[in-house]
Amino acid sequence: MVVFGCIVLISYFLDKTDKLFLFFLTLTMGFQNGMSIRFKGSLIRSTHMTGNLTDLGSYIGKVLKGEKNKIENIFLSALEIGQYILGGVVALILLVFFKSYILLLYGILYISCGLYMSSRK
Repeated sequence: MVVFGCIVLISYFLDKTDKLFLFFLTLTMGFQNGMSIRFKGSLIRSTHMTGNLTDLGSYIGKVLKGEKNKIENIFLSALEIGQYILGGVVALILLVFFKSYILLLYGILYISCGLYMSSRK
């Protein structure tokens, strides 16, 4: 996350019409797209809203089929979807208030979160 934050900060200082700007932003999105973790047997996706909807539907189907141990996965998937929606709303609000400084803010937030997470180990 710290590296992503640094790349976003570099992007902030580039000319927004430069191809290098697009390269850096798509690079960070591609890396983020590939990140995932496992939590209590569930795959936690970091950027796939459609994947989360698929997972939710799968878990609902498994519970209806009789796999009652998947009920917790339904709540986890629903929570992830809610967090994506909340994150989108917060990002929109930040964009309205910070306009041209949004990449600077995102870069700082990425770095801060990465440093915090690495200090917890």
